[in-house]
Amino acid sequence: MADLGLDLSARLAAIEAGGQLPPDELTMDAHEAAAWLQERIDRVFDEDHVTVEVSDEIVAQALAGAKRVRFRADARFSERQLRLPEVHEVYVHVATLNGRRQPVLTFLDKGPPSTTLTQEGLAVLAEVTAFTSHPTRLRRINDRVEAIHEIEDGATFLDVFRWFVDERGHDPQAAYADAMRVFRGSLPEAGPYPKDLAYNKGFIQVYNFLSVAIAQGKVYRVGLLFTGKTALERIGLLSRAYAEGLLAPPRYLPPHFADLAGLGSWLAYSRFLNNMDLDRIEADYAELL
Repeated sequence: MADLGLDLSARLAAIEAGGQLPPDELTMDAHEAAAWLQERIDRVFDEDHVTVEVSDEIVAQALAGAKRVRFRADARFSERQLRLPEVHEVYVHVATLNGRRQPVLTFLDKGPPSTTLTQEGLAVLAEVTAFTSHPTRLRRINDRVEAIHEIEDGATFLDVFRWFVDERGHDPQAAYADAMRVFRGSLPEAGPYPKDLAYNKGFIQVYNFLSVAIAQGKVYRVGLLFTGKTALERIGLLSRAYAEGLLAPPRYLPPHFADLAGLGSWLAYSRFLNNMDLDRIEADYAELL
């Protein structure tokens, strides 16, 4: 995960340094953002009531629960930034309302810690494939992965804070928030809370699973990931339950996951592209760039 973080961080920083990304103006406060998202949620969750609230009790800018999404009270958002929680928090995390609708396997309504990798990986995959993510966000995730690596080598809270400021160019407020994320629930010298590893590791696991499932023609297994809060290692059991009529199909799916033809086509090409020699490709295109 540390190697992946270093690789992605350099590539994402290069995209940002190119100066071609449009400015992302934070025009909405938390209450305006909540109203914006509530209107879009009501279009999707037509049979369940999901609320958007403003809270001063959360660390992240946005957080999803079973039937609500919360925005941090002092956060500000652009419309592009709001499309991110719309996909990540609502279409994936809140969509596990599908588990509450299960007639037999009702335990899928609850998510034990073992489901974290799959749920977070699925959410990141959804936001990337929906083109709602942003290099700045992905770089901050990878910066926190690198910070966890620094902590494993003995860095304290203060060391990590300074690393965010000096090595990654974060302003002090953002650096403190990110340092707090990787130490939450711990002590300044007692090691990290490494949830941020789940984003990259889960993304890789879910992406690889979907690639193999599509290659083998088992497209229906994509929907199994949305039948409730589950983990990849349980997909085989869920598939048998579905075949026996014990598992109901998901009522709510991200729009671009509901279109299995489009998703399958993209994954079919990506499987081939993954096998190409990127160093050779860079050499072939050097004169054009």
